[in-house]
Amino acid sequence: MLLAVAAFLTHSALGNFAETPVAGDAPATVIGLFKSCDVVCIPERHGDKVVHDFLRDLVTDTALIEAGVRDIVVEFGSARYQRVMDRYIAGETVRKSELQKAWRDTTQFLVWDSPVYESFFRMVREVNSKLPAKKRLRVLLGDPPIEWERVGKKEDYVKFADRDLSMASVVQREVLTKKRKALLIAGGMHLIRERDPAEVITDDYRSVGDLLRRRHGNRVFLFWYTTGPIPGQSGLGVHALTLKGSALENSSFAPFAPKGFQIKKIVDGKTTWVPAEAKDWPNTAVMTDGLIDYGQARKEILAPPSVYEDAEYVKELHRRAGIMKSVFGFDFESWIKEAINGKE
Repeated sequence: MLLAVAAFLTHSALGNFAETPVAGDAPATVIGLFKSCDVVCIPERHGDKVVHDFLRDLVTDTALIEAGVRDIVVEFGSARYQRVMDRYIAGETVRKSELQKAWRDTTQFLVWDSPVYESFFRMVREVNSKLPAKKRLRVLLGDPPIEWERVGKKEDYVKFADRDLSMASVVQREVLTKKRKALLIAGGMHLIRERDPAEVITDDYRSVGDLLRRRHGNRVFLFWYTTGPIPGQSGLGVHALTLKGSALENSSFAPFAPKGFQIKKIVDGKTTWVPAEAKDWPNTAVMTDGLIDYGQARKEILAPPSVYEDAEYVKELHRRAGIMKSVFGFDFESWIKEAINGKE
C-alpha cells in the first residue's frame, strides 16, 4: 500500500502543456522489443510534460502499429468506463461530461485532472482516425471499477484498493489471452519487480510488473526510469537501454532507486520503516529489464483552477477526501485547496 500512496504525491508546479515531440532513441528501442515481447511496460512520472511528449512520440510512430501493437493499457482510467472510452477512441461523439468520468472517478485523487491525460486519449483517437479498422489502437483502462456512489466509508474503498492486480488482470484478459501486443503505461513504482519482500519491497505489496513477469516471464518487458543520464548514452532527448548484455546488468540498482523509498526493518527488536540504503538494493537486472532516461528536469502540468469551477465535482471531492483520509491518513482537503487556488 505504501507504493500506491506514493502515486498520489505528484503536485508541484503549474505549467503550459505544449504538444512537442521528443528526440532520442527511446521510441525505436521500445518498438524493437515487440519482436520478442508481447507487453512492454513504460514508467510514467505523473503529469510530467517530458514523459507525455515522449508517449506522444511513441504512439504516433507508425512503426508501433507495424510492430503489431493494438492495445495500450493505462493506469489513469477507471475500468468501469471502458465502453465509454472504446466509443471515444473509435471516433464516436461522446459528451465530455461522460468521458471525463474515466479519469475523474478512479481510486486516485486529483492526479488525473492534469490535462496531459485527456490529451493522451485525444491523441490516440486522432491516430486511429488515420488508420484502417484492423490496425486501430484500443486504450484499456486499468484502474479498478470503483463505484463512488456506493463508497461511504473506508471498508467500501479498500475493496477497490488493489490497483496492481486490476491492471494485471486487464493485461491478462484483454491482451495476453487474446494473443495481442500492448504497451502498459503506469507509474514507475507499479512496474518495479519484487525480489526480496523482506528487504526491498514489503510483503503486503506486489506490483503489476512483478505479477506479469511471474506469470508470463520474458513475454513482458519492464522499464524503470532514471533521472539521467544513462551511462553510455549521449545526445538530446529521451534514451532507453535494455539491460541484458549491458555493463549495467550486474551493477547495483542503488543509483537508480526511487528517492526516499522506505523499507521495513527490525530496529531494537521492533519492526519499523526506515530509508532504504544502497546495500538494500540488488543488481539492476533483478529489479527491471531496461532503463529510460527522462532527464532530471521535471515539468509537472497540473490542472488549471478552472477545472474546479465545476461545483458538483468539487463537492464530491470533499466527500471523497474524508473517506480517503481514513484510508491513507493524508489531509486531502489541503490538496483540494491547492488545486482550486493554483500552486505556483
